[in-house]
Amino acid sequence: LDGVEIAPRFELYRNEADSAPAYYTSAAFGHNNRKGTGAVLRLSFERAKLDVVARAYRSKLIEPRTFQRDNFKYAEILLETPYAPF
Repeated sequence: LDGVEIAPRFELYRNEADSAPAYYTSAAFGHNNRKGTGAVLRLSFERAKLDVVARAYRSKLIEPRTFQRDNFKYAEILLETPYAPF
């Protein structure tokens, strides 16, 4: 597609149970005690100066915990304006 950049990405991650307080870890990855996979697709529309990003993650517990569910799924769609300073 002319004027559109497509950037796919695949991720593998592992975050141990004692790596950091859960407050400081990412909700997208299910916080601590997780291993999983993720996929990201970024579409950059050069003329519109707009990026559309879709992310999806799936993880399982490394160690069983009563206060965490085993299967965790997370998805989000973002609209970004890379030209706008914040």
